[in-house]
Amino acid sequence: MNTQKADKSDAWNCSRWAILAGVLVTLGTAALFLTYYQLRFGLNFPPSATGDEPQYDSLGWELAHGRGYQIDTGDTTFRQPYDAAARRNPLYNLGRPVHGPITFRPPAFPVAIAGTNLLLGRQFWAIRLGNALSMAFVLGTLIAIFLCEEKWGAGLAAIPLFVALDTRTRFFGRTILTEPLAALLVAALCVALALLIHERTRWRLVLSALVTGLLILTRTVFIVWLPGLTLLLFWSGRRTRKSKKISTALGESIAWASLVLAILSPWAIRNCLVLGEFSPLGTQGASQLSAAFGDAAWENNGLWTNLEADGFFADQLSPDMSLLEREKITAEISKARAIDWVRTHPIKAAMLVPMKMFQELRPRTVSEGVLLLLAVVGIGAAWRSLIGKVGAALWILNLLAIGLTWSVEGRFLVPMLFVQHYYAAHGTISLLRAIGLSRKGKPVTLPQSPHSLVPAE
Repeated sequence: MNTQKADKSDAWNCSRWAILAGVLVTLGTAALFLTYYQLRFGLNFPPSATGDEPQYDSLGWELAHGRGYQIDTGDTTFRQPYDAAARRNPLYNLGRPVHGPITFRPPAFPVAIAGTNLLLGRQFWAIRLGNALSMAFVLGTLIAIFLCEEKWGAGLAAIPLFVALDTRTRFFGRTILTEPLAALLVAALCVALALLIHERTRWRLVLSALVTGLLILTRTVFIVWLPGLTLLLFWSGRRTRKSKKISTALGESIAWASLVLAILSPWAIRNCLVLGEFSPLGTQGASQLSAAFGDAAWENNGLWTNLEADGFFADQLSPDMSLLEREKITAEISKARAIDWVRTHPIKAAMLVPMKMFQELRPRTVSEGVLLLLAVVGIGAAWRSLIGKVGAALWILNLLAIGLTWSVEGRFLVPMLFVQHYYAAHGTISLLRAIGLSRKGKPVTLPQSPHSLVPAE
């Protein structure tokens, strides 16, 4: 593996200032989002009890008190803000208390929540601060990359697109969900992979594997990316190395994938021990498999449906079951029925894959439609950069993951904000040039450097 260090004088001329600009944009965007949240909603209110947020909140609270990875919505201190809010609005009513360990929620985000609870006690504002910073980090990274590439116009275009046009950045930044952290990690992974592909060094290999592992521990669905990412590293290793030895590229790719699996191993071992069976990533995938492939998925044109709420498990579940018992039963039933459905309806199963991709890409708002159009326009301009190529690979892997799992009406695109806005900013400049509002400057030649993400002209 090439570990030769580059001469500092041969690095990006703008790298130090680009990083500083990225940090300032991150802090400024986070401050803007937090001010908006405080004025419009307040920062310390509990999330609605109708979704996933209270579960993440409870996991973090239990971890902070050393009670293990479990949910306990009956804890008096935990319930207090929800019960107070429920007196004004029934959407905050937690309902019947539930208690017990689970495996269907990955641990990275609850661990972050636990950290805020340990430091600051029962609150919601610090969690929202972290999520706002995560979203802002995506924009800050975009700005740093554009400045390093000397694409000033794209950098300027990215700011209003991200802050004003895209409502998802503001919405998910105030939720207690995994989307902001996943968006941060996808942005970091895109840059880390680009650096690793450009120059193979041990620390870059470790860094990209660490980010990938954290991404999977944030949202389990990203495990579907792992084979594709391993192939990407193998292919790029063969193309970029002078020797192009298969054994070298293969060894590095296997080492990278092994490191990712090692990062996942504590969580995987814990799940197998808790469930008493081999289920290293928990039960979420198996328990929702009939929502991916089944009559409900087909009738809903590939969109995810809540199987339990629709009565899919009505005859198998009882109120006195523990959370783990419910997990194991729903996983067993859903997996078996999905496999049987695929065997019985192979053509429908194959058709569901592109249907789910379409459902996820289909814009739900005007702003989403504009951003998608700009991103498509920007493909030609952005394709020449290594960031653009890596981003395209991640986008394809994400679509494949959606096709193999389920569509949640655009939510699985939120972690891809970095990639979409990278292309959309390029698309904005391309359109402005097309209508004569922006002139194409002299082509930029960046210095040849192991740190450069764009090859010299």
